[in-house]
Amino acid sequence: MRITALIDDVAAAGYEAEHGLSLYIECGKEKIIIDFGASAAFMRNAAISGADISAADYAMLSHDHYDHGGGLESFFAANPKAEVYAAQEIFGERYSRGGRKYAGLDRRLKERFRDRFVYVGESAKLCENAEIVSLRKEDIHYPVRGEGLCTLTASGLVRDDFEHERYLLLREGEKLVLVSGCSHKGILNIVNKFRPDVV
Repeated sequence: MRITALIDDVAAAGYEAEHGLSLYIECGKEKIIIDFGASAAFMRNAAISGADISAADYAMLSHDHYDHGGGLESFFAANPKAEVYAAQEIFGERYSRGGRKYAGLDRRLKERFRDRFVYVGESAKLCENAEIVSLRKEDIHYPVRGEGLCTLTASGLVRDDFEHERYLLLREGEKLVLVSGCSHKGILNIVNKFRPDVV
């Protein structure tokens, strides 16, 4: 298994950095992209690293924030085949700074690329070696920080419960690897959910 960071807040010399995340995962014969950064910068880094975006078989969006899905349009242009798996709850109206800054995805993507999205529930099989998983409300046992992160509902702004957050469980032989984008539901809660089988 090989995981290449295509974009992150910090970068090695010669690579771009931005507030965001994109990972290129080679697991068995399958190539998977999880998240797409805030812009097309992940594509430029991929070209430098040798990661072939057009060869990705599967893709997943961990949650509904611009810094993880801002490069979606660039991905769709470079890869005409891979569908993007994401929670049913994406394309909500997400805000940060207590509602002062829009933090969600470009909602126009939902219609423009409607044939490229696969919406999943709490869990779903992505491919032979990968499964999409999530946390339920009853899995939250440790405090979760999320000050200022909101969702606009019919009742107004409410604290984001991150029901749109998903994780990727990879299997290679006897080895299991759990990949989390931002861990907005709390890394302790995530670890607790998947122990002892994974962590």
